[in-house]
Amino acid sequence: MSNQYKIGEFSKYMGVTPDFLKHYEQYGLIQPYTTESNYRYYSFEKAAEIIECVRFKNWGFSLKEMKNLIQDADLDEIMDSYRSKIDEMQKTIHYYQVLIDEFYRFEKFITSLNEHWTIEYIDEAVFLPHSNNRDFLENPNIYRIMEQWTKWMPVVHSCQRIYDCFDENKQPYSHWGYSVLKQFADENELLTCEPCEIIPKRKCLVIKNSISDSQKNSRINETINSVNSILEEYGFVPDGEILRIVYQYSHEDGVITQHSTLIVPLKD
Repeated sequence: MSNQYKIGEFSKYMGVTPDFLKHYEQYGLIQPYTTESNYRYYSFEKAAEIIECVRFKNWGFSLKEMKNLIQDADLDEIMDSYRSKIDEMQKTIHYYQVLIDEFYRFEKFITSLNEHWTIEYIDEAVFLPHSNNRDFLENPNIYRIMEQWTKWMPVVHSCQRIYDCFDENKQPYSHWGYSVLKQFADENELLTCEPCEIIPKRKCLVIKNSISDSQKNSRINETINSVNSILEEYGFVPDGEILRIVYQYSHEDGVITQHSTLIVPLKD
């Protein structure tokens, strides 16, 4: 007969904690020998069971899944379960790689703030309106789409679309909402149904912009004025609404600063 080990000894030899052994025992995955005085003893043969539990735990299986695999699964069923976990891992890897890539894009934005403005061709994008000025919109589709989109922030951006900004006879107004590149939305199966608006690929004036909270009450007017000064100086002709993409807020000495990019479509 093999040696019997107390729970403290056995957990040390197996590289786990006593609580690990107790937890898995409660779920019926490990069965120690228990004396009348409720002392637990583990035989050497139990080591294989612990290793099996640790293996499945590291694969990310729940205790319920683990119990099924250990007690009632052939090799084909185990391999199918592994494949399912691999699919989940691939999705997780993709998600974190997207966040990493977005960090480097934001870092590049920060280092290019001093460039102020450029002319670029902006890829096709999707805008989801969320509020009219300071009132939330009531369309239920918005909140169904938002539930999916916001899981992909910061690749999905908070943004403001400013309308009638170049018509002297109209008062500018804005919708706050979210924007994402159309290609990213398609690749990740994001909803783009009504009331989403497609923003076509266009030549645009792109302005790097940081505005503090001391300026926020006149933010729309200030935005239009800063855009108009460049349009007038260089003879650019606007052809659509301004889109402000917000990347980050920073907080320093009680002052909140919004770091964003203004995108203004231009006539060719």
